[in-house]
Parts: sequence; structure tokens; C-alpha cells
Amino acid sequence: MYKHSIFTALAVLLLPGLGAAQRRHNPAPRISVQPHVSKVTRGLRGEPLGVDVPFEVAVGGTIAPPLAPSASASALLHRVYKVRIPATGTSWVERMIVGVPDQILGPTPVLVLFHGYGEDPEDLVFSTEYIQKARQLGWLVVAPLGAHKFNFGIEYAQRNTEAALEFLATYFPLDLDHIYGVGFSMGGGWMASFAARHTSRDHVRFAALVNHTGTVSVSHVHASAIDVSLLESPLMFEGSPFQFPFRYQRASSIDLNPVFNSVNPDTDLLRNISHIPIMTWTCATDPNLYLIDQCAQFDAHLAQLGGVSNYTSGRGNGHMWANLDEDAVLTWLGQHTRSDPDSSSLVSVLADRNSRWHEFQIVQRNSGAFTPFKWAALHAFNRVYVLQASNLAQLAFDPADLGLSKNNSQGLEIVFSELDHLATRVVLEDMDMPSNVLFNGTSTPNWTYDQTTRRLSLIYLPSGQNTGSWRILP
Repeated sequence: MYKHSIFTALAVLLLPGLGAAQRRHNPAPRISVQPHVSKVTRGLRGEPLGVDVPFEVAVGGTIAPPLAPSASASALLHRVYKVRIPATGTSWVERMIVGVPDQILGPTPVLVLFHGYGEDPEDLVFSTEYIQKARQLGWLVVAPLGAHKFNFGIEYAQRNTEAALEFLATYFPLDLDHIYGVGFSMGGGWMASFAARHTSRDHVRFAALVNHTGTVSVSHVHASAIDVSLLESPLMFEGSPFQFPFRYQRASSIDLNPVFNSVNPDTDLLRNISHIPIMTWTCATDPNLYLIDQCAQFDAHLAQLGGVSNYTSGRGNGHMWANLDEDAVLTWLGQHTRSDPDSSSLVSVLADRNSRWHEFQIVQRNSGAFTPFKWAALHAFNRVYVLQASNLAQLAFDPADLGLSKNNSQGLEIVFSELDHLATRVVLEDMDMPSNVLFNGTSTPNWTYDQTTRRLSLIYLPSGQNTGSWRILP
């Protein structure tokens, strides 16, 4: 009557008329035990990073507790400390190594070390001599974790790096004109994108950078990987570059197409730091040929942007920090002082969030996308250009920060253009009440002045003309 043994077993239990003899011919069904399948977190080469452990444990990170305690530090070596920062503003605890010179007499140069794929900051103490050699030069040294050992410069890793540098600035006097970065492999890409996303006085800005075989294009890394599950993890980019291109692009300094081997000119954060001296170095025998290709394209694109090409393919052994001479790196870095881009010609900016970029505080029209614009300040004409802006709702700046006069009898001129044909607000900070505002030579009512904040707001309304010009009369 019953096709399956499970039904027969139920009948034996529920129907009292069935005797023991019949029950003997209808044994209970066997229970199938499924074998345990381990959950493995794998790296780019398919190597296991962790088995049956949470992702954050497998990648060497720690999720911050809801009520994060204050930062703590412990000695590792003489004047070298391990620091833990639970409250970073992200979901991740930050750990870092800090090397302190024997004497600090005033503002002190800083060397920031960006570790490679799978490394911990503590590894750099023993696998390199940068920390001790920089200390001997009288420099501070900081090696942040960036949330975990496989961060690829993802957005939360950059915020953790900010927290590390802010911690350093809280306890030590930093020489803000002599801050240097060295990054190896994954750290080279993380360093370049971090520098390109921090171009204003609100953050640490770099005087010079050394990119040692860096992963400067994370989408290209994805295309070159044997296993992409690490990059596509829910705690990383959550999918592929095809699904979430912006997430990969903002963690990169160039977006290198793996098919055509070309750099996307619309998504290159490298433009933001093309004025900074950057040394790029690879080893001719490095087995990771795609990284050599990335670095060559990185340097070539830097030259196209007007930067100085400083690329060397040297000798060495495989893929390791030691291929690049540390003394030569520190000597080269120490020659440079932080400089601003030449504002007498157009400076290209690619913003990826609401923040200050150079001297301009921007508010995006849409988050999760880039905001490009170009600017220049011509002191002889007391004029500032902000041109070809896109995805820009508001731009604010203090003309004095650009070296412009607010009380020039001929007025202050702002030349503006945008590509979206949408209304845009341009705000001038710390201004006196103007006697008049002209737009394209004619008095305009499209402005407001806040006496309390001393902010003058100009409203740009798109018209048939591609470019508009305000003149602010004192």
C-alpha cells in the first residue's frame, strides 16, 4: 500500500492491528548522515586562508565591538610599538606598527609603509629594515594594517588608514611637508589610491611615493586571479568589477582593461597625484607578470598626465620587498618636499565622495559615482576657473586659499562650466557682503549672502551658453 519505507514505518507505529511479525519485515528507515563540508576562504591563487572560521579571522582582521575601548599600545622592540585602535569609524579594528626616533625635537618627517598581500604590519619589522633605518634618519614610521591583510585598498581600509595617521598626528608633531609612502605589491596599489583620494589640507598629503610592484588596478587583479572569491566576498567588493565597477575603480589609481590593456581615461584617480614624484619599480624576474604590466601602464599613464616618469625594471629574486634597496629608497624620498599642483594651468580632479579636494569642498549630486572637474587660479587677473564639472551639486572654497584677493577693485572673477545641464551652487567662504554680483557682464539676482557664516552662494543655472562667468564686486 505504501510505496516508501518511511510511510510503512509510520503505519507500524500508528496502526495497532499490525502485529510484531509484520513489523519485523518493515524495519525503520536508515538515517542518511551527510558528510561535513568545510568552508574554506581562499586567496587569489586558490590557496586556503582559513578553514571553518569567519572571513575576518581568515584574512587577519577583527570586527570592532559595539562599544569600542580606547586605543592601546605595547612595546615590540626599542622605540617600536604595536598600536591597536578599536574605534575607527568602520566595522574593523585597526592595528599598526609605529617606529619612533630616539629624539623628537620638532615637526618630524613620516614614512608610511603599506604592506603587501597577506602581510601583517609586524612582518615589516623583521622582513625589511625600513623601520630601523628611517628611525635612524630621525623619521617617524607607521605601518597600518588597513583593516586586514588582504584589503586591496578597499574603502573601509582607507578609512582605517586615516584613523592610523590621525592617531599618529595626535601624539607626535608631524612635518606635513615631508610625509612619504612606500608600498609593496598590494600595498603599492593601496598607497597610490590612498594618496589620490587625500589631496587636501584636511588629510595627510604625501611629498613623494615609491610604488614597488603595486596592484594599481584591482579590476585587472580580478581578471588575473585564479580564484576571485576573496575579492567578491560580502565583506570585500561583494561581486565582480562588472557588477560593481565603481567599488573597484575607487580602490585603484588606474582602471586597466584586461582585454585591450588600456587605461580608462574617465576613471583614473592617478590624475589627482600626477604632480607628486612617484618612483615605480619592478623586478624583471617577478613571476607575477600582470603586476609588471600594471606598473608599466601606471607609469606610462602618469607621463601622459604630465607627471615625471620614474620607472625602473631592476634585478632581483622573485616577488619580495628585498628586491628594492632600502637605503636608495630613503635617500630618494628625502630629497622631496610636498608641493601643490601648478594652478596657473588647469588641474584635473577626480573625486569619489563628498570631501575637500585640493581647496574645494564638493557635494556630489549622486553618491557611488565619480565627480570630475578641472580648475585653475590666475592671480594676475584675480580669476578662478572651475570647468567641465559633472555630478556636482555644490562646490565651496575660500578664494584666499587660492591666492586670490577678495577686495580687488576690479572684483573677483569665477568662470564656471558643467556638463550635466543642471543647476549648481558655488559657495565662496569667508566673504564680505558684495556691492554687486555680475553674471556674464549683467547684474544677477541669483545669489544669496549669509551674514552669520560669511558665505556667498552663487546659483548657476544652465543656459544655451557652455560657460558662465561671475564677477564679485566688493
